[in-house]
Amino acid sequence: MTPGEAGPDGSALRLSAAWVAAQMRGELTVGGGEREFGNVSIDTRTLKAGDLYFGVRGDRFDGADFAGDAIATGAAGVVVPRGWSGSNAGPKPGATSDVAQPFRAAVVIEVDDTTVALQDLAHGIRKASAPKSWRLRAVRARPRRRK
Repeated sequence: MTPGEAGPDGSALRLSAAWVAAQMRGELTVGGGEREFGNVSIDTRTLKAGDLYFGVRGDRFDGADFAGDAIATGAAGVVVPRGWSGSNAGPKPGATSDVAQPFRAAVVIEVDDTTVALQDLAHGIRKASAPKSWRLRAVRARPRRRK
């Protein structure tokens, strides 16, 4: 189930900034908690407007370095390591006012570890979208016929 898709009880799971931050034990440092995200992405090349970008650290790159590009591309929010927004938030020097607008509209959530935060969010979404009751169904095994 992707965010916004109907769950087992017919309701859609809404990814608001406040709910997302709570699932990840993160701090909402820029923007409002009512902001909703369409989907989640760790790659700025596949990011769509309205998505939440996770700046995950990899072997060769630190995704937090691309958080500004994600916001400029139209991300509704970014998840970055603590201390990022104080040093990196806002448009790059020399940016036009057209580029500066998305930075004011985006949400910044700071966490201790972006990879763990992504896992925590996935767990929270799974828990929130799981059916309230599970029915176990016994399956009767058929005996094998020998020739």
